[in-house]
Amino acid sequence: MCRVRDVIKICMLALLFTVSCTVDAQVGCPTEPLRVSPEADVSSGNVAPQIICEERILPPIPAAPAVSYNGTSLRAEWSFHRRANYHLLRQIVNGVAQAPVNLGMSFFQFSASAGKNYRFQLAACNDAGCTPYSAVSATAYILAPPGGLSATYSGLTVSNSWYAVSAATSYNIRQSTNNNWGNAINKGTARTHAITGVPGGSYRYQVQACTNLGCSAWSAATPTITLPPIPAVPAGLNASLSGTSVSVGWNVATHATSYLIRQSINGNWGNAVNKGTARTHGVIAIPGNSYQYQVASCNSSGCSGWSAATSALAVAPSVPAGLAASLAGTDINVSWQAAAHATSYEIRQNTNGSWGNAVVKGGVLIHKAAVTPGSSYQYQVLACSNNICSVWSSATSVIVAPPPVPASLEANMAGSALSVSWNSSASAISYHIRQSTNGSWGSPLNKGAVLAHSITASEGATYQFIVQACSATICSAWSAATEAIRKPVSLVGITYLHTDVLGSVIAESDENGQIINKTDYKPFGQSKDN
Repeated sequence: MCRVRDVIKICMLALLFTVSCTVDAQVGCPTEPLRVSPEADVSSGNVAPQIICEERILPPIPAAPAVSYNGTSLRAEWSFHRRANYHLLRQIVNGVAQAPVNLGMSFFQFSASAGKNYRFQLAACNDAGCTPYSAVSATAYILAPPGGLSATYSGLTVSNSWYAVSAATSYNIRQSTNNNWGNAINKGTARTHAITGVPGGSYRYQVQACTNLGCSAWSAATPTITLPPIPAVPAGLNASLSGTSVSVGWNVATHATSYLIRQSINGNWGNAVNKGTARTHGVIAIPGNSYQYQVASCNSSGCSGWSAATSALAVAPSVPAGLAASLAGTDINVSWQAAAHATSYEIRQNTNGSWGNAVVKGGVLIHKAAVTPGSSYQYQVLACSNNICSVWSSATSVIVAPPPVPASLEANMAGSALSVSWNSSASAISYHIRQSTNGSWGSPLNKGAVLAHSITASEGATYQFIVQACSATICSAWSAATEAIRKPVSLVGITYLHTDVLGSVIAESDENGQIINKTDYKPFGQSKDN
């Protein structure tokens, strides 16, 4: 049996329609409401109605609504009790209770105002009335978006910061990369953010302030930051050499704000040198070394790769100065001055207009060569270091080797005929002869190709001869002189000399005793004839 204590009971007949009735205390009623049996056979007329009975009693007092928000969208939600037909939701805004809202659902969502506190109470209602209001919900403070959001970059590092928001317990930030917004990143209580960007990428940012109940709306986005792309490798790299001065230049590279250059000496690359915005570079090279160069372009995002290297510039020692050649007999002596930074020298010889192979002289500054009579010679030298050599020097003046001195020079007397002869000399086309008479040398006499010479000697005269051989341009040295040869005086008759006691000749007589000459003397022996 069901006990009814001043409670109106409603019986519902669940057939094709619903009817209401009043049930007294004698009606049998289960302790729980009954539901309509789905097996009721209406079409056959055999209806076996089942009655659902509910007591008119209030639902339990609801729990405080759960509150959450996102931006300014505020939501209160609760569980709908089976005995509740609807709920009354009361807002308390900044401490002031508002008129309740009649809601037949289990949540309420609306656009709240930033900067205000919201709390909620809930009452459950049915035909029996409404329960008292629930406990007050947690306070939802609608945060304003953080202000002061900034975005800056240095190199590839993009940095953000923003102002604090009162009552916020954490912050979220989100990033737009090339106009595509990503997911929120919880920064906790931090108010800064940094990433390493991608060269050429564009970035924007938004932040929101949060509590345990939700987060503010997103802030206004920062202006777009576009990181410069890595610059192109510089083109047009060129290196030239003038003496020992190396000059390097290159073209402007797209997106470049500075340039790097590095130098290779003999294949060993050195450290990069920052040239700023300059696109030229110069060094004084050390002779004997080989130089190459590479450049790269840079900006805040980074640097390009190195360019292709320039062709090697070989800096040779200076050309040796003071080159001189001189003839000494059958040798030519060559000498030159030391060249700065040179470690060795090479010399070459031109013989009769044809240059021969170079001869390595090491560190020696002289050269000696035997010559062939009648041949012409010139010389050039160069200086070397680390197998890098200067150009050839200017050639020496032409030196022509003379024919050898004629050999076998001799003079013979036959009566008054004095004859001179000598041997031929290689490469000689003519001969010169000089005669000394009583010790006095005369002028050279050109004998052409003749190898002999003759004169008529004078009585009592003494003779000597020298000879030289000549080519078309030069003559040999003079030969050694022949031995002195004298033509004796001829005797026609006998002359007798008469002297005084001192032995001085005072008279001459012939073979017939006739005085033919007399000499008187002054005091002290001087002839009066003088």
